Amino acid sequence: MSEAWNHFKRVKVEGIQFAECNYCKARLKAPAGYGTTHLHKHSEKVCKKQPRKIDIRQSFLKPCVYMISRNTLKGDILKIYKDERTKYYNLLGKIKCRIAITTDMWTSSNNKGFMEVTKYFLDDNWTLQNCILRCCTLNESSSNIGGLENTMSSDIHSNVNVDESLDEFEQFVVSKTSSATNLSATSELDMYLEESFLSRARDFDILNWWKTNGVKFSTLQKMARDILVYSCFYCCI
Repeated sequence: MSEAWNHFKRVKVEGIQFAECNYCKARLKAPAGYGTTHLHKHSEKVCKKQPRKIDIRQSFLKPCVYMISRNTLKGDILKIYKDERTKYYNLLGKIKCRIAITTDMWTSSNNKGFMEVTKYFLDDNWTLQNCILRCCTLNESSSNIGGLENTMSSDIHSNVNVDESLDEFEQFVVSKTSSATNLSATSELDMYLEESFLSRARDFDILNWWKTNGVKFSTLQKMARDILVYSCFYCCI
């Protein structure tokens, strides 16, 4: 039996077979072999008193909030993406220093590899900024690529001798403070080297120091902005 009869009952009036709506009591002709298409149409579009199925997701939302279609959602996401891309393109054209680019790789639950490319830079207020340039899929999983990353990283660090104790720097400070110099500060670099040394402190903000001393060392400030972006984003990882 058709599901339409869940909303109708058969009645006979003057020998003619009708289907009477259980909700609005409307009667539609329904002789044998007549079909139920018109009954479905009445239930879905005509009858105003028949209870309607409610989207369970809608029951959790406020009455003024309506569910949108996936096409509308897709269009909104693409519009936001294009607006953000245009904004970042304009921002790239205004950056006055070097940028540091990093990659982040991972594998999803279905074993698909992904790579994200992120840029870091110091803005005009000497604040570290970052934004995603690209996110793409990879043919290999990140476990294999991670091995390549580790190999590259070890090759780089093997060529760089980093003395964590900074013994050589401490010796340089002692030698500079204990010996007098007769050279006159004729260049910006000379003036910088003749500056008194600051005590080492964990809370020392090197970005703020270069921001406030840019008036005295404008050229060195530009160089520091290019160099410090690499060390700053590395500390944030």
